[in-house]
Amino acid sequence: MPGLLAAMVATPLHAQEAPPVGPQLTLKLTADPENALRRVSIWRNGNQIVLTEAPAGPARIELSPPLPETLWLVADWKGGHEFSAYPIVLVHSLAGQQAEVMFVKDPPTPPSNTAIQKQCGQSSVTSVPHAFQMYFTCKAAAVADPSDFGITRRAALQGWLKANLYLAKVMKPISPFAYDDDLAAALRDVLDRGGSERGWQPLRLADARDFINAYDARDMRLYPLIAELKDSGNLEAAMAVLNYVTAAYDRIVGKDGTQPVDRIDRTVLNNTRAYLETLMGAGVPGRG
Repeated sequence: MPGLLAAMVATPLHAQEAPPVGPQLTLKLTADPENALRRVSIWRNGNQIVLTEAPAGPARIELSPPLPETLWLVADWKGGHEFSAYPIVLVHSLAGQQAEVMFVKDPPTPPSNTAIQKQCGQSSVTSVPHAFQMYFTCKAAAVADPSDFGITRRAALQGWLKANLYLAKVMKPISPFAYDDDLAAALRDVLDRGGSERGWQPLRLADARDFINAYDARDMRLYPLIAELKDSGNLEAAMAVLNYVTAAYDRIVGKDGTQPVDRIDRTVLNNTRAYLETLMGAGVPGRG
């Protein structure tokens, strides 16, 4: 998180802002260890906005509809300058929703290689808190030495991948938990190096490819929001999301591409645009 770290060093702490108005997402915050948490914040436009001071509890984030906003949710720990962070994406459809978030502080002594191999390479994700435990534990092990491709780091990458993917899909149609840019970069590095499936175990190359494909197509997840905004009568917002999704589709397949991405192709996008333009031109309410 070099960009985030630089922002945290360069930007002074801002006082708690006025209570948000408008649509909100509620986060139910916990920490491990619970008594070590100092505060939880988000970073918007280079500014730190404190959501809650310890002890952890419900925190509410004002949404900025209708287009997505990718932010870092940051936990500061007591007794130093340590922090933990998770990427989130905010969209209007999350209004009124509640999500669990658990922050895990790095232990004074890193887990043993055997523990990392078991926790990250062998365990399956069983719940949202477990996903966060795995995410923070396995990411810390994976980024400790990016030049290491031994079995322990391969296990750490697999656990980081499983946890991030679980969280990115935990809520429908859109999860507030985003795909980790750092993980995508690490997995691209692995795939660029080549090698056999067996040689990279316990990291599964098939899982790495699936994650990269999902990461590249992440903005296509917003397509279902178009119908929600249209049905609520907000046609201009629906068109804004369609433009955003279409731009993402063009980046993936090219301006002349027609192949489906996340089951959406050029014809679907063009038909949706024509329908919205008809509704907007006729001044028809969105529902129908």
